[in-house]
Amino acid sequence: MMRFKPSLLTLALIAAGASMHSYAADEVTTDKEAKAKEAAIEVIEVKGFRTSVIKSLNDKRFGDTVSESISADDLGALPDQSIADALTRLPGVTAVRTGGQASGLNIRGLDGDFVFATLNGHEQVTTGGKRAIEFDQYPSELISQAAVYKTPKASLIEGGVAGTVELKTADPLKSDKDQSFNINARGSFNDRADEISDAEQYGNRLSLAYQGKFLEDTLGVALGYAHLYQPYVASQFIGLRFNDDKKDVNGDGVAESISEGFELQQKGGDDTRDGYMAAIHWQPTDSLSVKGDLFHQNSLPKTLPVAFALSH
Repeated sequence: MMRFKPSLLTLALIAAGASMHSYAADEVTTDKEAKAKEAAIEVIEVKGFRTSVIKSLNDKRFGDTVSESISADDLGALPDQSIADALTRLPGVTAVRTGGQASGLNIRGLDGDFVFATLNGHEQVTTGGKRAIEFDQYPSELISQAAVYKTPKASLIEGGVAGTVELKTADPLKSDKDQSFNINARGSFNDRADEISDAEQYGNRLSLAYQGKFLEDTLGVALGYAHLYQPYVASQFIGLRFNDDKKDVNGDGVAESISEGFELQQKGGDDTRDGYMAAIHWQPTDSLSVKGDLFHQNSLPKTLPVAFALSH
């Protein structure tokens, strides 16, 4: 009968292996306990306007380009009448108003002809004779994020000398809630609207928004509708050009240029706008993502101008 007598080296190796196995088991147990404690911790997160401001500041602080941004926690959370009103609060962005309402955007002193815009990565164009885009056609209730890039970026479509405006609708899979439904109703009163014949004094806004996640959070659907009826009144003084025929009107021996006249205008009317948005996002795996989006807007402005002109 053969006997095996372990050496000191063999005993040391066996002891080390047992110690490593015990350490690994303790580490697995510690990880499970940590995850269990983390799941048991109750987290209270307050969202609202302040959270959106902090997110915008962080996007600006950690961004790889000079930019300004605004964001909303949920679809329909932005309170402005249009995305043009929301963007004018950003530094370096001013609005061109039509009938008292913000429409075009100027960035860093350059007008809308030098501003490029995208919606969900798609280039936006205008129906007018110039390149300037009328941003009042985008209801703020249907836009969840907007950014103004003042310097170029490789991931952006080239085209804006003054800057690039990037608009995004809601991504339903990124929503914190499995199901959400928002209804917003607002009213307005214009005490000067009755100065124009057939103009209404009362306006209204209504928006409906839904976001939902299905199939174990792999399929997301977002739907939105925004309605606007807004009366407006705007007064304007227009000085006509100065002609080349100079005359000495006060007898001091110096000929002055004389204006051909002036014109007083008062424009009133109402603006009716209906916007629709739909988005679907299917992501069954981390390597496969399918997105589809739809945005439609119908605007019907009505203008009732009154003018008084004096010329010679």
